[in-house]
Amino acid sequence: MAHSYGVLWFEQQDSGGWVARPIDATWANAHSTAVADLNGVFEKLAPRNGEYRHHLRWGDDNGSSHVRADLLGPSLTVPFVDGALTLGTWQQIVLLELDTQPRRRQIVIQLVGE
Repeated sequence: MAHSYGVLWFEQQDSGGWVARPIDATWANAHSTAVADLNGVFEKLAPRNGEYRHHLRWGDDNGSSHVRADLLGPSLTVPFVDGALTLGTWQQIVLLELDTQPRRRQIVIQLVGE
């Protein structure tokens, strides 16, 4: 179960505050089709078992991970209006791990403005 590893998503409240929620079966069921679709697109564009020069250069297996990360880009900018993120009703900010093995990551969140 994902939440046993401390994987969370954050829901913004009408008050402007944030509530941490675990990624559990409810979240996974609601988002499984979108995740499956995204995985399908990535598999077509950058197949896991594809041949990548990265594998030859570095002797590892995550060339597809680099291509997938490059397709998404390294960052996201979302403006705030009246103290709230300007996301649509069903839009969320999601962190994707694209590597082929676990790695330690650092996430930087920068708020700019008044």
